[in-house]
Formats: sequence, structure tokens, C-alpha cells
Amino acid sequence: MQDSFFLQSNQENEGKQIQSIHRNNVQARALLGKGSFSAVYEVKNITMEDQETQSSKSEDTSICALEGRFAIKHLRPDLVQSPKTFHAAAADLILEAKYLAAFDHPGIVKLHAVAHGGISAYETTGGLYDGFFLVTERLDGTLKERIQEWQVIEQLETEEDVFWEYLSPAQDDFQDDAIVGPPLGERLLLEKLDIAHQLASALEYMHAHRLINRDIKPANIGLTADNRVKLFDFGFCRELPSPVGVEGDCGELQEGQDEEEGDSDALYYMSGKGSLMYLAPEVLDPERGCYNQKVDCYSFAMVLYELLTLHKPFHISGMEEFRELLCSYKARPPLEYSGVPSQLQDLLQHAWDDNVKERWTMHKISERLQEISQQLDSTPESPTPNPVCLQSANDLMHKSTNTDATAWLTDSDSDDDSIESMATSEDELPGLTAGGDASSDSILMGNHKKQPISQFRLILPSFCGALEPLFPYAA
Repeated sequence: MQDSFFLQSNQENEGKQIQSIHRNNVQARALLGKGSFSAVYEVKNITMEDQETQSSKSEDTSICALEGRFAIKHLRPDLVQSPKTFHAAAADLILEAKYLAAFDHPGIVKLHAVAHGGISAYETTGGLYDGFFLVTERLDGTLKERIQEWQVIEQLETEEDVFWEYLSPAQDDFQDDAIVGPPLGERLLLEKLDIAHQLASALEYMHAHRLINRDIKPANIGLTADNRVKLFDFGFCRELPSPVGVEGDCGELQEGQDEEEGDSDALYYMSGKGSLMYLAPEVLDPERGCYNQKVDCYSFAMVLYELLTLHKPFHISGMEEFRELLCSYKARPPLEYSGVPSQLQDLLQHAWDDNVKERWTMHKISERLQEISQQLDSTPESPTPNPVCLQSANDLMHKSTNTDATAWLTDSDSDDDSIESMATSEDELPGLTAGGDASSDSILMGNHKKQPISQFRLILPSFCGALEPLFPYAA
């Protein structure tokens, strides 16, 4: 691995306390998530006994005081059967630890400890799969899970609309008194924009340090209990070559280009990495073969579209068909009738522009998001919905979902951990790295139908029953 300009310049971040601990001092319990190469467990307890750098009297350290709020990540045990894969996955995990130790941004997951001995831990433990590990803050959920929760609310609103259709026109006055305006209204939009702005800020920080993430998607965006965004999973993160010409992991500058410091349009030859649905066309297009940090801007636009509409940007099935759709036909998710405000439609179109030079930077995107949020926040608020009816809807939502908020690293659609693998999930990119079979995939674009609501049919009578004291005729 080449010397890193970013890591060298951030070796001594003030306030950073990355502890060194032995594996047997970490007591793990529930599995939070696993992918092709890594597994993440909830940490039950951490002790500092019998360590060379800590005395038995130092158990009252900050990391021990927050029992149960950490996660431990290490390689999967079956990787030891494939030395080549094991070495590649171990190198990515070590590089991720180095980046996390150097990062200093509230929108990036915090690293608390690493294996005692660092890289040499694999040797001292005889090459055990968990010889080297990371201990990070444990998150409360992911953006993917939050979107799924909002989809449930959307379904309940649909059922509510069906309910009101059965009331006679003469009873419309009762409906207006019970539910005034949209149940969520502008508050939900502002919450989404706040999440988007926090994510944009974290990516802007990375880009300012010449880092490229390459795997932005809802499953890699964590959320805390107080709604703070925490970007995690930096297995595909790489540093662009420095302005002074030091070669990095991202490859060489495209021939014929003269890069200047801060030039966001310089392109680099790099391997294809990322998740297919959120992947920029220049990564997929074999005729281009080079890209830069603006692939993160494109991926961000896809995530923002999904966040605003609660629908996937594409329905993918077929690697080659999707490549042609994206690169040749320059297809993008439909904005017409999407319900996305015009200001945000304009932002999306600039952020996913096929022309890399015209595509907005994360700095520009972050600025524009803040302006739009301020504009929307300054508009008069809608009347507050009737608390009785709103409470009934909230109760129904909680009874209808069974989301495990602790599984913050788990992609519920697959067992994939995209830190190492991008070819095991239907929304990830097969074919650009070793392995991957896209034969079973196909594409359907722009068919954003609501999810089946049959599972909520049994809820409707309960909903009516909750309203019966207020509306006896509704039963």
C-alpha cells in the first residue's frame, strides 16, 4: 500500500483516543450483520485486564463506561480456507481502520479501539480470522431501515384513504375535524432533508481530503437514536493521488490531463467498485474507464431520490441491459409525478448529470440543500393533526412492523457486507470484480407501484375500531 497523504497529515488528531485491546477482552453477543467477508457483533462488555499497556486498575476507562453501545467487526471464519481472499479482505479491513482512525467528522462512525498489536495481530494469533478487529460505536439503525418504516406509514395512509371512501359524503365534516392536512406534511420532508444534508456534509469532508467513498447507498448510512447520520463501511474508500504527484491506490491520472490542487474534474483510471443501482455511468462505461470523486455525487443523488420518493431509483435485472440503459440511453429515475418539489428536482438533475464536468460537487450540493431546507422551514406550518387519530395511526404502525433496529449493518435483502463484496446482492455490481453472475437479473425502469398492501387488510378493522368511539356509524 502506497503512502497516504491524508493519513500522514492526520496521524495526530487532537482528541482522538483509539485504544489497543486484546480479543479476549471483548465479550460479544448478538450478531448484528455479516457479509461475504466480514461479521459484526454487538459488544456486551470490554475489560482492560491483563494488557501490556493497561493495568487492572484502569477498567474505568471511557470505553468500559458505555457498556453495550459498541460493535466489533472482524473477518468471517470461513475465509481462512481461501488464503488469497483472506489476505485481500484483511488488507481492506486494516485500511478501513486507518481511515476511521484519521477521520474527524460527526457524520462518520467513530472508531474506539483496534486489536492490540495492529497489523501484526494476525501473525501473533496464528492467522485467526478475528486476530485483527475494529471496535466502533454501535448505531441504532440504517437509512435503509428508516425508508422501510416510512413505506409502512405510506401504506397506512393508503388504508386510511380507503377507509374514508366508505364514509358517506354527509360525514365529510367529521373527517375534516379528525384529520387536518397530511399526517406528516412538511415535517417529514424537513427530516429527510436534514438527513440528506448531514450525509452531504460527511461526503464533502471526505472529498476535501481527496478521498472517494465509492459505495454510497442507504444500507451503508447509519442513524443514531437522535437522528444523527453516521456514514460507515469504507472498504471501497480510496485516496486520490496527491497534488504533488504521489501515486495512490486509485491509479494514475488520465493521460493528457494536468491536475491542479482542488481540480474536481481530473479523471483517474480506477477499477469498478460499488453497488450497481447507485453506480455512476462512467464507472460502468468501458469506453470511459476513468472517473473521480463525482461518482459519489451521482450515488448521493440516487440515495436522495430514494429518500424522497421511498422508491428504488431502478428495478435492476441484467448487468448488460442496465449498462446500456444507463450509459447509452442516459436513463435516470422518473421525476414526473414523483412528488419531489421542483427545487429538489433541479438539484437531482444537476447531481446525476451524465457530463462529469457539469455535475455538481458535494460542496455545491450541500450548499443547495441547506438553502432549500431554510426556504421550506420558513413557510407557515400546517395545522397539527388531531392527536387521537394520529396516535391510533402510530400504534398501528408499530404493530405492523418488526424492524430490528440493532441490526445496523445488516442488509435485509442479502447477507452481503459491501465492504468486501459487491457480487452477492441483487442491488450490487457483479462483473466488475472477480466473480459475479448477472444471468438472473433483469431491468424494469420507472414502474414505481406501491407495495402490496394485503398484509395491512387485517389492520383496517382495528383502525375502524379505534375510531368507533368518535364515529359510531363507521363500524
